[in-house]
Amino acid sequence: MGNHSWGLLSPHIPKKGEAMKEIHICSLKEYRWLLRNHHIPTNSSYAIISSSYPLEIPEADLICYSFECYDDIDFDCLGRCFSPEAARRFSKVIKSNPHVDSWYFVCDGGCRRSAAIACAALRFWGYEKEELKIWGNPRKEPNIWVFTLMTDALGLPIDDIDLDLRVHMNRTAIRAAFHNTSTE
Repeated sequence: MGNHSWGLLSPHIPKKGEAMKEIHICSLKEYRWLLRNHHIPTNSSYAIISSSYPLEIPEADLICYSFECYDDIDFDCLGRCFSPEAARRFSKVIKSNPHVDSWYFVCDGGCRRSAAIACAALRFWGYEKEELKIWGNPRKEPNIWVFTLMTDALGLPIDDIDLDLRVHMNRTAIRAAFHNTSTE
């Protein structure tokens, strides 16, 4: 896999009594590679995994993880969209593991559901600057429905204006990246 583009953010400055955290946003394929090649510290890491498909990771017993199976849908609808119950389960994991140093937010493609959950977690931990870096990254497109349910479940609901600003920031970054690559 050579040069990793899987989304490591610079470790943030921890709050008093909190361990320094590293945030990783990656695809399921990249996550499996990292596990197989022992690039994940097993004693202080946790993975939050979202997939549209049943999960089978042979190396899964190496690291604590939570898994939810749902499709990448941006709104509440019938079918397999992210639910408030799933958000509560993931938020319970985030809230109850302050000792975890490395967090892996994983989804099938590594850019929508995982980015949304990472943004919500960063918001919960009080690291808005790092959260906004994800929204401003043209390689990430946080799922708005997942982000909204996660912020609600973490007790930090986001108002429409703040959500619209984040979405606008993300769309602007994506358009600029597309424009830069299409004119070269």
